[in-house]
Amino acid sequence: MQKNIGSSQRGISFVGALALIVLILLLGWTAYQVSTRGWEQTKQDVRSAFQGAAYAAKETSQDAALTAKVKTALALSRRVPSSKIDVDSMSGVVTLRGDVPSEDARTQAESIVKEVPGVQEVHNHLFVASPSR
Repeated sequence: MQKNIGSSQRGISFVGALALIVLILLLGWTAYQVSTRGWEQTKQDVRSAFQGAAYAAKETSQDAALTAKVKTALALSRRVPSSKIDVDSMSGVVTLRGDVPSEDARTQAESIVKEVPGVQEVHNHLFVASPSR
């Protein structure tokens, strides 16, 4: 009577091992911080780090939403070739880059963007493309 032990034994997965290593390193880092800075300072440092990460995630999502709103507003205009305009947003500041066919299209794009809710400032780096001969 021989039992098949191979099927009942389980090893730790790679992800599980990695998570265990990260947990051990985190506990070691926390112990070091507490021993060198004290518990209150360590708590403040950890809280600050998490708040910074949350703020960065919030800002990134707000910038992405503003960029989408600006692109939509430009796409709805018939006087502006929105497919040739790149839009970047950061903290309410929108930057336009690309080529447009006329000065009128350049100024029209800027005025459209200024009307989008959430836009605080517009950097217009659009260039009027010279007509091909």
